[in-house]
Order: sequence, then structure tokens, then C-alpha cells
Amino acid sequence: MIKLTRRQLNDLKSDMERLENRSGLTETPMSSTITSPAPRILGTEASEEINERLLLLIREGNKIKAIKELRTAKDLSLKDAKDYVDHLEKRYEGKI
Repeated sequence: MIKLTRRQLNDLKSDMERLENRSGLTETPMSSTITSPAPRILGTEASEEINERLLLLIREGNKIKAIKELRTAKDLSLKDAKDYVDHLEKRYEGKI
């Protein structure tokens, strides 16, 4: 039997809602998630050191690894980490 914590259940629920939203079940366009301001992690921006590491991984074509490292470093849900990396990539587009 698999036991999940309340946080894990909430993360799964958030992921499901995100997938439903992007599958066309709602009228929210995907582009709206990219153009909004960069999300904050636990109420504050990620440290400059973390951002530099994430940008390095993005530059190397390792966006998935960047998401995984951010999740580990800040104990974030997959959705929150992906949103942050997406916004970071968009913010520095052309500079990467």
C-alpha cells in the first residue's frame, strides 16, 4: 500500500489541475503562464547562486535537470519548480 502525505496529495492535485487547464478543458491560454511575472519561491526570490546554476543548466540544454535541482533545493512541487524555471528562461531569453 502506498501512503502519501497531505503535501504530496496537494501537489498531485495541483499537477492534475495544471494538466486539465492546458488540455483545453478551460479557456486559459498557455501563453498566460509565460507572460506573468516570475513566481516567488516560499515568499522570496531564489538566491542568485541558485538562479546562476539554473541558467547554466538551461544554457546546456538541461532544463529538466534544472527543474529537478530547484525542486530538491527548495522542496517545491513539480508545477512550482517548472513555472519558476520557465519564467527564469523567458526573463533571460537572448542572454542565455
